[in-house]
Amino acid sequence: AMSKKKSFSLPAIAATLGSILAGKVGASVKFADVPTAMTDGTTVYLSSRLKTGATEDEAHILRGFLAHEILGHVRNTNFKKMGEWRTKHNSPLASSIENIIEDGRIERAAWSIFPKVRSILNKCVDALVREGKVFQPLDQNDPPEAIITALLLLHVRKDLGQNLDPSSVEALAFPMFGEELCRKMVEIALRGAHSPAGKEGFVGVLEAADEILALLDQSGQGQQLNQAQIDAVKAALGGVHPGVSDLGGAMISILTDQPVQENENHFAKVITHDQRTTEMGVMKINPKNGGLPDLNAKAAANKLGAKLERLLEDRTNHRDIYGEDGRLCGRRLVSAMSGEQRVFRRATGENTGLDVAVSLMIDCSGSMRGPDIQLAKAAGYAVSEALSKYDSQGVALEVLGFNDAIFRIKNFEESFPSRSKCFKALNANGGTRFQQTLLQCVKKLSTRKEARKIVLFITDGDLGTDPAAAVDTLAVEGVEVRGVLVGAENDAFFVNANIKHFGMAKDASGIPAAVFKAMERDFF
Repeated sequence: AMSKKKSFSLPAIAATLGSILAGKVGASVKFADVPTAMTDGTTVYLSSRLKTGATEDEAHILRGFLAHEILGHVRNTNFKKMGEWRTKHNSPLASSIENIIEDGRIERAAWSIFPKVRSILNKCVDALVREGKVFQPLDQNDPPEAIITALLLLHVRKDLGQNLDPSSVEALAFPMFGEELCRKMVEIALRGAHSPAGKEGFVGVLEAADEILALLDQSGQGQQLNQAQIDAVKAALGGVHPGVSDLGGAMISILTDQPVQENENHFAKVITHDQRTTEMGVMKINPKNGGLPDLNAKAAANKLGAKLERLLEDRTNHRDIYGEDGRLCGRRLVSAMSGEQRVFRRATGENTGLDVAVSLMIDCSGSMRGPDIQLAKAAGYAVSEALSKYDSQGVALEVLGFNDAIFRIKNFEESFPSRSKCFKALNANGGTRFQQTLLQCVKKLSTRKEARKIVLFITDGDLGTDPAAAVDTLAVEGVEVRGVLVGAENDAFFVNANIKHFGMAKDASGIPAAVFKAMERDFF
């Protein structure tokens, strides 16, 4: 039997990856009634109409577009100058030329800082080609301005290392405008696309676009071109159908079932209504409203701490060397009775640091009422106390509870002892905004300097949503998701959510083993 093709939830990818990337550049993320996704330089707007049953190619396209918009444009485009320049020229071809050059510059700037972006963008372009919505062959019936757009677009993107061939467009453009003019335009565009990164580098893009427009204007005056070529240049300068010049226009029909709108200025579009935002209210718990942990929590913390200490000892890359000083090795005491003096164990090196940031999320929704919330609080306390012993070795920890809001128990900078009483203050009530909480904590995680980033969440599995899409997207970005299931229901929850490392605790005695199972493989 043929295996069923996997489908992807574009809203989940947009929200998850959008939050991660926006966190890297200090932008905010909102869902709104926009075609796909766009940015005004400070806010990234994600469409509320993205497909839920999308193909793998559509997922690649969305990931590429988010990287392009957020890591490219937000970091590097001067939107004020862009708007002023486009208003001054008031020309569809001028806007297309500027956009093509700027896209080349900002994508190169993005992957020079975030190397993984290059692969994401290449996969996006390959998928766009397969979808047949952009980078398609033109013919002599296409308007002259569209042929200029395609010529520059394919050359700039080929220069980025993308799998595109401009030769078929050259075969149309060279006779239509003259080979020398075409090569000069390409040379200028490539020079502009190599302008420096950052908003100040945008000046080089505008200068290049102005130079190309001036070159076309001069050529249209009739010096070195024949009459047909002069007419083609004039038609291009006055044309209103330059075709799709960026990833945004191509995405509209692919990802939201909306028709492609040529010449729509995505970046300058006014957002009039936000449907919802990924940001949630955060309430910091006062330790005075909490109390000392109960015996189950303390016992679980002690047992888990001992397990983690043994685990870490086994993984610090130490090799036993026996000598006449060091730590006494119990296994060699029998040898000492026969006169052996090398009964002390010495390590060849020291642990160089664990370098991991952990966000611990505790489900406090209404479904957790009764024994489950007590188990969750005990498990959360156990994890926090156990990991706090390693904060000087590179383990950074934040802890929060969530339902309809987020309850801050401990941020990364605070010490565990100063916040240890906060767990007692957690109560089970309200709804479950799991995905929004996940996105918000991941946005903060993405800015951390630690090499490893892990989300560990404690729940009864009744989240009201399938977290698989978010988990898969986070995995692509190098954020691991692990879990602890409390209570007797939803045994298959973590398996269905594509979470590989998890444990289950049906009562207090099972907490240390459940948490350890979630953490033992490759946690440190």
